[in-house]
Parts: sequence; structure tokens; C-alpha cells
Amino acid sequence: MKSTVEILKKSAENCLTHWKPLLIVSIIFRLILSIITNLIGQIPGYRLWDATFYIMKTVFHSPFVRDGLTPPSILSVSSTIGIFLIQYAIIPVCTTLPIILILNKQKEETKTTFMTSWRDSSGAFVRFTLLWGLSVELFYTLAILYKFIQMATDTDPLVDYSGLFTGINFFLICIIVIFLPMLMFALKITPIVIAAENRKTYNGLQRSYLLLAQNFFANFWSFLKITLIFFSPHFLLYFLCANLPFYGILSAVVAGVVEPLEMAAYLYLLREFSSQRIFDMRPRLKKLAKKLNK
Repeated sequence: MKSTVEILKKSAENCLTHWKPLLIVSIIFRLILSIITNLIGQIPGYRLWDATFYIMKTVFHSPFVRDGLTPPSILSVSSTIGIFLIQYAIIPVCTTLPIILILNKQKEETKTTFMTSWRDSSGAFVRFTLLWGLSVELFYTLAILYKFIQMATDTDPLVDYSGLFTGINFFLICIIVIFLPMLMFALKITPIVIAAENRKTYNGLQRSYLLLAQNFFANFWSFLKITLIFFSPHFLLYFLCANLPFYGILSAVVAGVVEPLEMAAYLYLLREFSSQRIFDMRPRLKKLAKKLNK
């Protein structure tokens, strides 16, 4: 396995080789879509947890839900759906997927055109990003609902539920800690697998799981270092500029610069992980590797 510095150097060289198409796809397209998202965001809208609060208000007559909450209008629902589709479908398929295909294109490749590769991979790619987006929104909604239930039970003078919720919170933290590495790896590597190897959504998830499980600690550590390096610019931008009126534009520019380097690094990791030959895998992993034609 190459060092992190060598991976970053190779990624930069790959991006410099294709800097013209990457400039158009990663920055210009993303800026246009970011401006459209900001314009749609000016429409009074709601989030899924607002709908959860409204249901709680109307069905349970909860005093914890603000009184001014009104039923969402068709326009607000449409704007929320539009922003969701731009974030989790249009931006990934119009920027992230082309970036991966451009960076993954080999010099000797002449038979498959870019548009053919994009068309073949776009369906599975969008299905994965939409699935991830729905999972994120569902998680937030369930978290709000759980908080609501906790607040409601805290006001019960007859029964003390603090011990129960402490146990539940501890259990949930353990679950998150156990599954967080796999979720992080799946979120970043599965789109690379789908685009670079032209796999279906579920097949791509299986492939990323196998790449992580075949050499868990070494592969996850290499992945984690790359992820933290490319996450730091987004974190610093949010920490320093989150309250600025043009934060959305700055965020799009930073993402447009960072994402090609990040995708190039993950492509390099994918090739490194794929070249590993692990002979002591468990029988179930060997069966999965055979199924995926490793």
C-alpha cells in the first residue's frame, strides 16, 4: 500500500492531466446548480421533521410543538422535493459521476465513449445517491421523533423514564460506533465502484463491503486518512463562513476544487484494494468474492 502522500501526489497528477473537463464539470456545473438550489430555497419550505412536528401537533395535540406551525403548502413541498433531488440526484449524476469517469479513463481505452459509460452507470449511481439521501432524511426525522417522545415522557410526574432513556441512548451510541466505519466506507467507495467497474447498486455495495472486510483495519485506516484530509476544507469553510450570505457559493467552489482530488484518491485506493490477495478470508467472504468475480 502506497503512503498517503504518494496517493495525494498521484491524485493531483491525474487531476492536472484532465483539468479542462474537470473545471467545466466540477466547478461551473456545480455553481449553476448551487445558484438554482439557492433560488429554490428562497421559497418558504419545510423539512421532513417539520411534517413530523405537524403530525404530532394535529394528532396528539402536543404542547411541545410550536403553535404557529401550519400545514405545508404544495409550493413548499415542491421546493423541498426539488432541493432534495438537486442535492442527491442531479448534482451527483451531473458532477460527481462525470468526474469519476474522466479520472478513471485510461489512455488505451478507445472502445467505450464517455457518454456510453455515463449512460451505463447513471441509473445505478442515482439509485445509490437517492437511497443515501432518503436514509439521511429518515435518520433526522426519527431523531426528531425520538427527542419528542423523550421530552413528552420527561413531563410525566408519575414515572421516571430517565434510566430507560439512558440505556437506550447508550445502546444507540454503541450501534453507531460499530456501524459507522462501514457506513463511511460505503458512502465514499460505493459510488466509485459503481462508476469505475460499471456495477449495479446492490452489487456495488457488496463489492465495497468485501474491499473493507478483506483487510479491515489496514484498508479502513488508509481510507480514513484520505477522508479526513478532504473533509477538513469543508469543515474550515463551515466554521469560518457559515453565517455569510454567500456561503452557498463558497461551498460550491470549495467542493468543485476538492472533489476531483478526492475522487482521484478514492480511485487509487480502489485499485490498491482490488489488487490485494487475501487467502485467509472466511468462507462467506470467499463465496462473496467468487460471486463478484474478484
